[in-house]
Amino acid sequence: MYVFKEWEDAKLRLWSKVKKLKKHIPEYSYSDSNRAYSTDEKFCGFVIQKLRDVKWKIVDVLNMLFETGVNNLEMLEKTKNEIDMFLDEVKIRELSCRRSITSEVLDSIVEYDFNITEELEKLKRETELLFEFSLKIETPANRMFDEKDIVELNKKVQTIEKHVKKIREMFEERDKLINLKKLHLLDLLKKK
Repeated sequence: MYVFKEWEDAKLRLWSKVKKLKKHIPEYSYSDSNRAYSTDEKFCGFVIQKLRDVKWKIVDVLNMLFETGVNNLEMLEKTKNEIDMFLDEVKIRELSCRRSITSEVLDSIVEYDFNITEELEKLKRETELLFEFSLKIETPANRMFDEKDIVELNKKVQTIEKHVKKIREMFEERDKLINLKKLHLLDLLKKK
């Protein structure tokens, strides 16, 4: 086990963010390698659960709209598939924690964790708005679908796609910080 003395300073500097993260992950800590592994595992579990919730809400929307006769749902289906791929990436990732972590890296990890958590909340809200909007679309009895409803639906899907993309990018950057040693080895292998 490696002790990361810089954690206490990082925790004090970013206390408001650490405090919010502890609401989701009570034992959130990078004070040593064991806790870093545990925190990372719990954080990834949190991300997976939030993404699954969003995905299933999208599946509900797809089913509901299909039953009401709405076509042109490719964009929403694509978004669901992107979430599925991202979920798989998070599930199969490997943590390769380093022997030491600088305070700058710890600060960055906390910032990424916090920003990902905030973005997941925005994604959840947008998905709820999509669901509520889908409930308002006309029923199969009168089949009166307005083209503006489809345009509005697609705008909402685009907003959701942007959040998914942003979360994915932040997660990949976070992963690079944590797995710096592994990335360095991969770069060396690529150069050969």
